[in-house]
Amino acid sequence: MERVKLRGIAAKLLGQVLTQNSSLDHAMLGLADYSVQERAQVFEWVSSTLRLLGRAEWILNSLSDRKKPSGNLGKLLKIAIAQLLSQDTPSALVVSETLEAIKKLEGKGPAGFANAVLRKVSDRRLDWQAWTITEKTGRDEIAAWASVPRSFSDRAWNELGFDQFIKFFESANQRPKTWYRKLGGGDLSRAEPLLLERGVQGNEPPGFVQDTGNQQLCLWVSEVVRARFSAPMSFLDWCAAPGGKSLDLADRGHIGVALDPNELRLPRLRENVARLKFQDRIEIGHTPTWLEQDKNKDRRFDLVWVDAPCSASGIIGRHPEVRWNRDWADLGPYVREQRGIVDSALPFLSENGILVYSVCSIFREERDVAKPAHQKFEAFTSGDFSDGLRALAYSR
Repeated sequence: MERVKLRGIAAKLLGQVLTQNSSLDHAMLGLADYSVQERAQVFEWVSSTLRLLGRAEWILNSLSDRKKPSGNLGKLLKIAIAQLLSQDTPSALVVSETLEAIKKLEGKGPAGFANAVLRKVSDRRLDWQAWTITEKTGRDEIAAWASVPRSFSDRAWNELGFDQFIKFFESANQRPKTWYRKLGGGDLSRAEPLLLERGVQGNEPPGFVQDTGNQQLCLWVSEVVRARFSAPMSFLDWCAAPGGKSLDLADRGHIGVALDPNELRLPRLRENVARLKFQDRIEIGHTPTWLEQDKNKDRRFDLVWVDAPCSASGIIGRHPEVRWNRDWADLGPYVREQRGIVDSALPFLSENGILVYSVCSIFREERDVAKPAHQKFEAFTSGDFSDGLRALAYSR
């Protein structure tokens, strides 16, 4: 399929993600009949636009004297501007493909307007790519530069401080790299992150895709539990899918249960466990069903790991749609859910066991949620990792 038509498809998916609060991965399911290359191109355009949508809208608004462009015209312009900001594709090619797509969908008049806008952006492409902010920059522009809603930006600015704010969003607004966790057979020295420069090709050594932050977290947890227990230790992975934590623990010789409350996520978990032949080390269960079974009520585990559902503010680089489909002014619903999960998981912790609570959030309200709810437990160590990952280890 020609790239001009793919731009129209990308505009449709962008609208679906933004108006229906759909995840990009879910929206991409509608492209199952397209080639791998076509899906990859659409995904790249839409994900980069979601990552830089705030900047694209700021630029577009500054160049639009009349009514702000909406519909297909607005979406195609934002995709083009994001591409000019984040990629090295020649400006002339970006402009020509976008104009052809707009002509097909909207007509010659809107295409003329788009041509004028994109020529101005192209003329200042290097300036826009080098866009910076200072501590004196206005809050609306700061949010646009960070490419998040103002409520997210204000909260992050107040909690992180200027230097960490800049560092976090400079990373979050870049295309994320694909990292791979090779199996080490229990040998920690062999469990090293592997950068997949071209993405997953199918010829990788045994292992699984896992970002460096989660690999750091898993190594930290393994060191925490190794100081208290010898392998094989028993573990309960409370929010397990797609399985990275359980796979890591099993690779280090431990045996346990991987639960997830979302039945739609279980097939991928089962697939990963079977592919790496860990069925004898990892029992898989749907959380409500597992809890109802009498045989499980008296089970206790050395490690209970609650990697809690959260706002996902720390991983907006890998999941850029998260920026736009959350209520950042109120994290209360996440905190209440997190506390409820910890309450449900605690009865399964052995007397001398360790509770690990982790989230991929940069906000304190979520990062320390287990502390006030369970005064009889004390956090004896904690860790901070890339992607906003935070973990606390508790014991009685």
